[in-house]
Amino acid sequence: MHKWISVKDGLPDTDRCVLAQVSGRPNDRVELVDALQIASYLPEDGWMLEEYPMWIDANPVAWMELPEPYKEES
Repeated sequence: MHKWISVKDGLPDTDRCVLAQVSGRPNDRVELVDALQIASYLPEDGWMLEEYPMWIDANPVAWMELPEPYKEES
C-alpha cells in the first residue's frame, strides 16, 4: 500500500504521474478543496495537473505513487 508523502518531505521523480492532494482555483469557475488529482512534477515548471494543464501555480500539499494497473488472473 502506498503512503502519502508531504511535499515538504520530498517530491516525485521528474515526469512521473502521481496522485496529488491540492486546493485552489485552477480557473475562475472552479475551486478545489483537498481534491485528488493525477499530477506530475517538473523542476523547471512545477506541478502539472492532468485535468487542469493550464494551472501554473498549483501547490499540492501531499502526493503518493499510483498503484499498479489491475491485471486479471489467468
